[in-house]
Amino acid sequence: IILRLVFGSNTNVLQTEVEVSKKGAIKNTLVSRYHAAITSGLAAFSKLTKDSNICLIGLGGGALASTLLDLSQRQTKLTVIELDQVIVSVAQDWFGFRTEDTKQILVTDGLTFFDEIHDNYDAIVVDVDAKNPGVGLSCPPVTFLQSDYLCKLARSLKNGGLIVYNLVARDPKALNAAIGPMGSFPTNFADVAVLRPDPDDLNVTVFATRPFALAATAMNMEECIFSEHTFQNARKSLASWLVDIPNMATDPYDLIDLFAKLRKLPSLHPPSFN
Repeated sequence: IILRLVFGSNTNVLQTEVEVSKKGAIKNTLVSRYHAAITSGLAAFSKLTKDSNICLIGLGGGALASTLLDLSQRQTKLTVIELDQVIVSVAQDWFGFRTEDTKQILVTDGLTFFDEIHDNYDAIVVDVDAKNPGVGLSCPPVTFLQSDYLCKLARSLKNGGLIVYNLVARDPKALNAAIGPMGSFPTNFADVAVLRPDPDDLNVTVFATRPFALAATAMNMEECIFSEHTFQNARKSLASWLVDIPNMATDPYDLIDLFAKLRKLPSLHPPSFN
């Protein structure tokens, strides 16, 4: 049985889906392919470890937050930012999300949260639905993709840190326009890569590394570059990580195959998804 969450303001986007037993118990929170894509990248780039500090913007039903906590064996520090207390209650009452498992959950606006740097994160994940999908982008709202906001996120990252976006767009032009600012001036992230779980999937996961201007040393700058060597090492790290996680050694969610679909974004040239 699959339990799903859809918002009335954006019915084209599936917010959360989990597998439940006939008695209603949550059996599996890693049902969404885009959640698996996000998880594969975070694990491959060593962001799901004992010392990792992750910020998640947008709770939905809490499946992604629960997955990150479960697969890090409750050792990753997780801060969740959610605008609506009702959504927090829905996640708790219907999708098995337990707030005591997070470092903290803050009911506040993810747009203004980074106006002042609260922490230095290893990764910031933006998974927010747009209330006005008529602009061509269903996730996230365009305000979450503006250069000033991206710069705020970058300043809140550690060197080598990742910004991860879930993008949903039916219009290829809208998708390209959303990705473009991440790899160009003035935001100028050190590198950007994209992962589409399946050819017909509307969800595209974008990974961006901290800008060159904020990388203090040559070694840190090297960590910020997506290269074939980096990807090879990351795939090895992902395989090793899976072995260490209970019930994950056989890679039941095909995280390694998903990660292999990650493609570097050519500098200053958004990818074409036509």
